[in-house]
Amino acid sequence: MENKVRIAVIDSGVNICHPYIKGYIAGGIGIQKGSDGSIYFSSNFKDENGHGTLCASVIVKECKDAEIFCIKILDDNRLTTVDIFEKSLLLACDLDIKIILLSLAIVEKCDISALRKLCCKLEADGKIVISSLANNAAKSYPAILPSVIGVQGFILESSQSYWFNKYKKIQVIMDSNSYLHADHQCGYRLFGKCNSYAAAKMCGVIAKYMSSDADLDKREIIRLLSLDSVRQYWNKEDLSNSLRFPSLRKSFDKKIKKDVEYIIRENLKIAKHIDIEGVPLFDTHIGLTEFNCFGLLREIEKQLNFKSKRSIVGA
Repeated sequence: MENKVRIAVIDSGVNICHPYIKGYIAGGIGIQKGSDGSIYFSSNFKDENGHGTLCASVIVKECKDAEIFCIKILDDNRLTTVDIFEKSLLLACDLDIKIILLSLAIVEKCDISALRKLCCKLEADGKIVISSLANNAAKSYPAILPSVIGVQGFILESSQSYWFNKYKKIQVIMDSNSYLHADHQCGYRLFGKCNSYAAAKMCGVIAKYMSSDADLDKREIIRLLSLDSVRQYWNKEDLSNSLRFPSLRKSFDKKIKKDVEYIIRENLKIAKHIDIEGVPLFDTHIGLTEFNCFGLLREIEKQLNFKSKRSIVGA
């Protein structure tokens, strides 16, 4: 029997109307600062940025028994203050939750003593805190705190690969190749190749363990992560060697190739004089972005009458 796993996602909010994730949202709250500098709570946890909705979508993809409680602290630009962040963790201490996802990071110098104490309290209360390392940073908080499972993204051997070493400051390297996920505008967009995505994915992996056994504690979770990880020891050279690349077919139907090129040109309004042969789709000359790629894929499927293998159920 599978168990529901309650997860607090502290982020930019969530789109509760998105058909892919709406059945997994157990509620939410917003924390913000008033004009007088005081911090207050509100019932508004609507996602105006998209980051929180994407993270929730990643969790749901990994674990269908997730119940997500959203704590909105990031504004439209994905920024917040340390005191609001601390307030969100204080709130999490009182919630009936198993896991806390923090796909955010503090990189500037500041007093983190309160943050350290809160993360220790959450761990002592049996709650698992997962945090992403800041992108392109050697360290960030709370990811490197001993009471937190720190996660970094990288392209590994396969989409389900992860490396785990409980003795490292950043214990997890999770595959972070981009996939389509739910966005805050009830559509789908690419999300990946960043540490936020990797942390959300690891959150889903841990939730899946806990859905099978509600009594698992952090020590047992760490044991399972060690057993199931592809690597327990690695260095920078191992990361470089882990990169995988798609194996392309040597022969490709010329008619299909021509049809696909026509659809791409028409959909993205690419002038005929622009050569797209051999150019990556996300090149600026092509105009494909994380926001419009889903629509292009749908158009190719429609006109060529086939169903592609997508990364997300219901997409």
